[in-house]
Amino acid sequence: MAVRADKMYDLLIHNAAVITLDNEEMIDNGFVLVHEGRFIQVSEGPPPLALKEKAVNIKDAKGKWLLSGFFNTHCHTPMSILRGALMIYPLISG
Repeated sequence: MAVRADKMYDLLIHNAAVITLDNEEMIDNGFVLVHEGRFIQVSEGPPPLALKEKAVNIKDAKGKWLLSGFFNTHCHTPMSILRGALMIYPLISG
């Protein structure tokens, strides 16, 4: 999706070490533009001023790592169904 000049975006995270899923690429100092839960732009270097003006929330990552969302690919169905069902009992009894 291309960045549009007439649109506001939800989140801009800049000054981040961005770890992408594209060929295990890492951007040492970059930014990510997010809108409605989707990455709109991932780029190297500081974001342009025009892009900063279009972001509702701006976060400085201060050099921290930024990873895309994770999916739980290891799930036990019974655990999901019963989650919280026995919370009235202590984990360790003695």
